Amino acid sequence: VAARGRSLGMHLVLCTQRPAGVVRDAVLANASLRISLRVNNRADSMALLGSGEAAEQQAAHPGRAWVVTAGSAARPVQVALACPDDVAAVAERWPGVWQPRRPWLDPLPLVISSDDVPHTLGLIDLPDEQAQRPVVWQPLTDGNLMAIGAARSGKSNLLHVIARTLDVSVTAAGFVAAWDALLNPGPIVLLDDVDSLLAQCTPDYQQAFLELLTSALRSPTTRLALTAQRITGPVQQLSALCDERVLLRMPNRQEHVIAGGTTATFDADLPPGSGQWRGARIQLALSADPAPAPRPGLSLPLPSETLLAVSTRPRALAALLERSGRRLVSLPLTSDCAAGSVIVTDPDGWQANWAQAGSLAKQHPVVFHECSLTEFRQLSRQRRLPPPLADPSTTGWLLEPEGEVRRVQLSPRP
Repeated sequence: VAARGRSLGMHLVLCTQRPAGVVRDAVLANASLRISLRVNNRADSMALLGSGEAAEQQAAHPGRAWVVTAGSAARPVQVALACPDDVAAVAERWPGVWQPRRPWLDPLPLVISSDDVPHTLGLIDLPDEQAQRPVVWQPLTDGNLMAIGAARSGKSNLLHVIARTLDVSVTAAGFVAAWDALLNPGPIVLLDDVDSLLAQCTPDYQQAFLELLTSALRSPTTRLALTAQRITGPVQQLSALCDERVLLRMPNRQEHVIAGGTTATFDADLPPGSGQWRGARIQLALSADPAPAPRPGLSLPLPSETLLAVSTRPRALAALLERSGRRLVSLPLTSDCAAGSVIVTDPDGWQANWAQAGSLAKQHPVVFHECSLTEFRQLSRQRRLPPPLADPSTTGWLLEPEGEVRRVQLSPRP
């Protein structure tokens, strides 16, 4: 306060009975005016004035003092003595309560309603400017945004505030929904907990998902707002492609520094929505919008034409298809099947009837149910990665004779 107060218009007044060993040199160096009344020993006088005059004064002269200004020699003064009439006169001349100029604002509120700061993300504290201003993210000019924070630090709430501000929707929870959102991204894509999404998938899908994310982050027509709990290896690659970063409460100082903060700004007791943005403290607004209900990715209905279906659980598949009234037959075929039939087999049956299955696959779409990626590639001779499935028991992959692969619903939706 002594060193920086003057630049903020502050005047510091310190009083003590024993300055020696109490008032440090760093404070005295910024105190250009020093006044010493009578003190009991020479050490106290030396500490404040640099000489011993204040210790030599007599008790018979109350109000007698020595003054040092801006390094000048000490000189004696007589301080005026006030009586009750003086106090009354001052109170009469300046009635009311005088409010001094405050060199700083109140701390940011712990809770800010999104209704109180519409069209903004919250408030940012700028002490150098003695101001608190709305936080605004302009995707086209500011670029992609990454928010990092521990559980219950306000990451998901941030996406809901952005969604309300920009009139877009938060991508529903789950890896499949995120995959579909990135296959055909719109102008704004909001993804929550990308580190958790990456942990949900196998290495093949993880690499493909990272490529989709990287492509969207580099797109000139798409902007992403992502959240993560930690800066892991894959998330670090994505974070490098984000121009804006919001750092919320982290579980420990080390994670805070890894995420881009400094040891001085770490605070384990930050309330939800509080953190750092552009080197300043922010408090995000609290959105009243409910979280979106989890939903699977888009699945097209099963076509009504003749199909070849392969499943590691053919009985379960047959039960699903019977609900839709489809006629089921098995490999090997001994005669021509009726139009609209479903030829059901398992991977071993396909292998045992390879020639017939391969011929049918060239003529009709093939449905893969409860098959692994390895089984799909082995039987279809396709190297491409099929779309992920949210529920493999009721959805599957449909391979068209032309080679296109899409996700289909195997049973009627309730």
